[in-house]
Amino acid sequence: MNKCRSWPLCDWSIFLPCHSAAHLNFCILLLLFLILRHLFWFSFSSSMNSKKYFVRFTQLLIFVATSTIFALADDEVQFEKLQFSFDNLGNLSQTHKVIYWYGHLFLFGEQVDYESEKEEPRRTILSDSYAIDINLNTLTASKIPYRVERTKEDVEEILFTFNSQLFVITYSTGSYFKYLSLYLWYKNTWNPMIFNTADIQFAMSFRHVEISVSIFDLNTAIFATSFLGENLVILSMLERVLTGFSYKLTRIYTAYELPLPSSHVLFLGFTPKRFIAVLEMNFGTYYWVPDVIMEFDKESQMFFAKEINGKFPNWAFSGPRYVLQSRENLLLMGGTELTGIGQLNQSRDIWILNIPDCTYTQLPVQLPEEVMAYEMYATLDVQKSIYYVISVDAGIYRVNLTRWLE
Repeated sequence: MNKCRSWPLCDWSIFLPCHSAAHLNFCILLLLFLILRHLFWFSFSSSMNSKKYFVRFTQLLIFVATSTIFALADDEVQFEKLQFSFDNLGNLSQTHKVIYWYGHLFLFGEQVDYESEKEEPRRTILSDSYAIDINLNTLTASKIPYRVERTKEDVEEILFTFNSQLFVITYSTGSYFKYLSLYLWYKNTWNPMIFNTADIQFAMSFRHVEISVSIFDLNTAIFATSFLGENLVILSMLERVLTGFSYKLTRIYTAYELPLPSSHVLFLGFTPKRFIAVLEMNFGTYYWVPDVIMEFDKESQMFFAKEINGKFPNWAFSGPRYVLQSRENLLLMGGTELTGIGQLNQSRDIWILNIPDCTYTQLPVQLPEEVMAYEMYATLDVQKSIYYVISVDAGIYRVNLTRWLE
């Protein structure tokens, strides 16, 4: 049963240059300045000493005006909360997979698979579950139930966009690693596609696997398959076969060594001219290495280390929880900071890693404090550079990052 709730739209006009608060206040201050200028000119024109005070007063007005404008400009890049609530959508799962898609936010409810042989039962959206479709233009939502036949294997899944459509890819995490299935979101359910991945299969033994998906444009999806601590990386490309609903994941490069020992690719950044990667190392525990960027050479099929001289995120352990690509930038958030022995705090910082320059930039905007105490998700409208942070408990927040992502 679908449920829908309508809310009034928030005032998004503060991000439009011609209607921003800063421009409005500038006009008011300019008018005030002109009025006071004429008043003081006529009042003190008879005295040179008075003219000196007039100049000082003019400088003061300019200082106040510019300070106000810059302060308001900083306010423009803060998160705003949308007037939307999940309260009327019935019972919801504890966790979701979330993605932006053409003016809509989709939340797919994760269901616990109690038949899993793992120590911790896996969570999957490929079962009897639901999708919450939120229209960002009207701030209305519908809850769409669907049913997918479960696989008997222990599998993991990744949600992503490709060819302007939503997909889920699954892979085995048992004794043998292989990519298994590809599902397309079509007509309000997940539909299995014809999928060929015959050249990416390995015995797992005691290995674990890390998979990073880099989406440079609508039609390019690069997968980095890396075994934890094994220094092996397989780069592959998802392609659609010309006839029918058929796809293949083709291996394009294989790196058998990494510059750092006991390491693997934590996340990958791809442009048509460059591959870069940030690694994670295993020395008793896993921790990421943000100050060394790996550049991939296509001819030798090897990664080369490039040290970062500038600032970088000082997050603990596995670094950012969310890595989203916007053209030539990677947006990083959700890290944790060590505040004492065994004490961790979630960081509100947001960073950008530029792929061509291999440089980090910390943004002057932080995650909303209201979502930090809850399960939260992040997704990005790449075309408009609008960043969304979602919490079923705290609501939906967004911020325009155009000035840093374009």
